[in-house]
Amino acid sequence: MINRDKIYNYLSTKGLNKATICGIMSNIYYESNYIPTAVGDNGTSFGLCQWHLTRREDLFRYAGKRGLNVNNIETQLDFMLEELHTSYLLVDTLIKNNSNSISDAYNVADVFCKYYEVPADKINKARERGSYARLLYQQFTNEINLNKYTNKELATMVIEGKFGNGEERRQKLGNRYNSVQKIVNETINVKNNKLTDDINELANSVIRGDYGNGEERRQKLGSLYSIVQKKVNELLGK
Repeated sequence: MINRDKIYNYLSTKGLNKATICGIMSNIYYESNYIPTAVGDNGTSFGLCQWHLTRREDLFRYAGKRGLNVNNIETQLDFMLEELHTSYLLVDTLIKNNSNSISDAYNVADVFCKYYEVPADKINKARERGSYARLLYQQFTNEINLNKYTNKELATMVIEGKFGNGEERRQKLGNRYNSVQKIVNETINVKNNKLTDDINELANSVIRGDYGNGEERRQKLGSLYSIVQKKVNELLGK
């Protein structure tokens, strides 16, 4: 299970609703890319939320007193929740007082950014994190149960656009990503090879005179005219 899903599932066990979790997770993504051992600010910030200086020390002290591994996602999330309960009560109240809508996900990310993370240029970063929180909310709302499908079936869904692209696709497919993407690549390559064969065959037919000339050829080939004519020109050395 990837870190993104571990964080979502763990916070769900703490009674937080989807909007609250997505708002928090958006901030974690921008702070550490969901990596609990992330280090920033020349070594003065650490962890999922990039706790800085004295807050970093508080995190290590929290883990040490309890005999916990400070690098664990669960340890850091528990520390975050305790900070909210004890030192950021207003933030804690604001982020939990919502009706679990997609707009609430944006608002939670906004508040969490401005008053818990407090990065430089917090206004613009809050907007950015709010927008990503909405995306996360949509993703978790439409989450597909991967266990119900074979890799081949998932590959078909990928080609149909149901898992997005790039990092979004990687996150949604989790540990199935490499196997599914391999099938996707193979399928696309087969289609591309077949298209290449078809274009070559059509170009040879054009050269034989099967498609006439000028406007007649253009009408017979339709949307394929340009690509076929280009191949004809290549074969004839034009």
